[in-house]
Amino acid sequence: MKLKCPMCGQRLDSDQELETGTPVECPKCAKTFAVTAGNVVNESAERARAAKPAPAVRPAKPAPQDVRITGISIPFLDMVLLLVEIALAAIPALLVLVGICYMVVAILGNVR
Repeated sequence: MKLKCPMCGQRLDSDQELETGTPVECPKCAKTFAVTAGNVVNESAERARAAKPAPAVRPAKPAPQDVRITGISIPFLDMVLLLVEIALAAIPALLVLVGICYMVVAILGNVR
């Protein structure tokens, strides 16, 4: 009789037939379990399962090779503060751009 430990999956061989409910100790994990129909290994089914190739698994939609998808969770207040910081950091660049535009307009206005 062949058994499979429900805790660790170790296969056990017994030279005698064991009745349902008989306690058995697994030599690998040292846990005790009772013999049930669920942990008795059916040899013909095992051979058929081993001979049958496993089905190929493929994703439903493959992701592009160079795209990495990530996600983050930010509380609302932290997100608002982050957006304010970004806006404040952009103000000096905006002022420089406005100054350059003002100088270009002033130079072109004096050219006439």
